[in-house]
Amino acid sequence: MLMGQQKTFAERQKEFAERQKALAERKRELDERKKKLAEYQMELGELEQAYQRGNFQLFVVSGPEGSGKAMLIQEFCGWKRRITLKATGKDTTTLQNFAESVQRHYEKPRTESLTAWDGIFRFIADNEQGKGRMGQRLVLVLHEFPDPVRRDDQFMKMFKNAIDLYLSKTKIFLVITSSDAEFVRKYFLDENAMLHQNLNGCIRLDKFTIGDDEAERIADEAAKAAKGISNARMKIQKFSADEVILREG
Repeated sequence: MLMGQQKTFAERQKEFAERQKALAERKRELDERKKKLAEYQMELGELEQAYQRGNFQLFVVSGPEGSGKAMLIQEFCGWKRRITLKATGKDTTTLQNFAESVQRHYEKPRTESLTAWDGIFRFIADNEQGKGRMGQRLVLVLHEFPDPVRRDDQFMKMFKNAIDLYLSKTKIFLVITSSDAEFVRKYFLDENAMLHQNLNGCIRLDKFTIGDDEAERIADEAAKAAKGISNARMKIQKFSADEVILREG
């Protein structure tokens, strides 16, 4: 009986320590997010200003992995109506996931047009006709084109046609993110790039690194968390010992 009771208290200690550790890690992540967003106020303002213009806009947000592209877009979108594509690494899976996201957004049954990229973009444009009022404008986010297609001129030609023929006739705010600087330069930034004339703006994010002051603050938080865990463990041990004494008495 005593052995079982001791095991229960040990488990309680472990669970409490794990919760403390998770909370400390979450706080650190939130602090880093807050700091990044504070540094990206200018970029957020640029996106919001373009969004308020009300006409079709194409923005590219580039930067190395870990620079905060997804976080910036998530903060910008807020409660805005949006559809997001996240590349999976496989063309067919990415296309299928995109089609399902579009279907859920419009709450319409899947059609034959949602089996190809061109058909999906046209379907979105058809459903966005006339939706330009404040608060109704769609943000279409394409996170990282899949590797096999983003370097394919034929795919990019199809994408440009979709913009010229369908998307540009709507009030859609189209955002493309990419960690590939060469891809962005080749298709968007160069003067003769395929989509240069369609581009309304490009935001470049630098790699976010933790400075010495930030590292020291995080270390202090970790030390405080460890101290809190130690104090809590002592309280649990005292509680367990008192309970055992009472049971034996």
